[in-house]
Amino acid sequence: ISRLPNGTDTGSDVADFALAARTPGAMNAAPTPAEDCDDTIDNDADGMIDCADPGCAADAACIETMCDDMTDNDADTFEDCDDVDCDGLSCGSNGLLCDFDTSNCVCPGGQVTEQVCDDGLDDDCDGMIDCAEATCSNQACNAFGSTCQANVCTCPGGATESSCTNTTDDDCDGMVDCMDPDCAADAACLADDCDVSGWDLVQANSADTYTFGANTIIPAGGYLVVGRNSAKAAFETFWGDTLGANVVYVNALDTFISINGDETVLLRDDADVTVDGPTIAMAAAAGQSIQRTNVGAANVAGNWSVLSPANSMGAPGAATLNMTPATAIITEFSDATGSGNFIYEFVEIHCPSGT
Repeated sequence: ISRLPNGTDTGSDVADFALAARTPGAMNAAPTPAEDCDDTIDNDADGMIDCADPGCAADAACIETMCDDMTDNDADTFEDCDDVDCDGLSCGSNGLLCDFDTSNCVCPGGQVTEQVCDDGLDDDCDGMIDCAEATCSNQACNAFGSTCQANVCTCPGGATESSCTNTTDDDCDGMVDCMDPDCAADAACLADDCDVSGWDLVQANSADTYTFGANTIIPAGGYLVVGRNSAKAAFETFWGDTLGANVVYVNALDTFISINGDETVLLRDDADVTVDGPTIAMAAAAGQSIQRTNVGAANVAGNWSVLSPANSMGAPGAATLNMTPATAIITEFSDATGSGNFIYEFVEIHCPSGT
């Protein structure tokens, strides 16, 4: 504890004494006080007062926090967007921000008109969004044919699918004809079962063919699973999957499918016309479950998901497609690894709704 400054008695212990390291024999000089940033006094006697002192740069009193009030809130001679503190901060309604480089209050990106009419954003910061903006009149406001009409996003064909057989998305909702729930009760879209009696599954590489017997019918929206050589109960236990009421199970009694690697599968009808396939090939080392994700060409890798290990990824009788096909198609074929488990290999066919 040292007395400041060298014996002076001011009557204030705070002013006369300090707890600080001192040099013996040297004057006990008072420490330099910190700058108080909003008292209009040069507290540290460096010739700079309040916010003009670098020591106040981070002080709340010296940061411009209101960027649209035309006031120099931090007393640094700069106000609003002229103050670097306001760069990127709100300077008005509807998304306007300060651009310190130009000292202007601007709309981000510099838009002066609504640029996109279906993004839910006020692109030009004028308080009007998408179709509410005059410049969006007659412009597209969704990806399916709607345009802005009288400030409303409107589909030229109306609010419902007006025809279920014209291959047109009449109500601009992204769903065409029977894919649209509006057509669920339309005669053209009522579900039909798939009668695959006499149809063939053909496996390339091992050159196997399996012909479906009479009255082999897949329910609309359902599946047909051909297991290599296992009873249904054992098949379900192995795959951990109870097949639903919409799944027909066929035990091929070791006549189909034989997966050892590089296999493809093809489906053809009773007139020997190819309906689907050949598929992409199983890996040379096998061990995969190959599941259809798109109704495009069966030989295109992008329309399938290749999963391994097959034993935990196979999904017999379960949906993997992201849309409804036009006809029965192959939707999965899977290996089953491990000693003796080849009997659980399978091929799956899906019958769409509305065929």
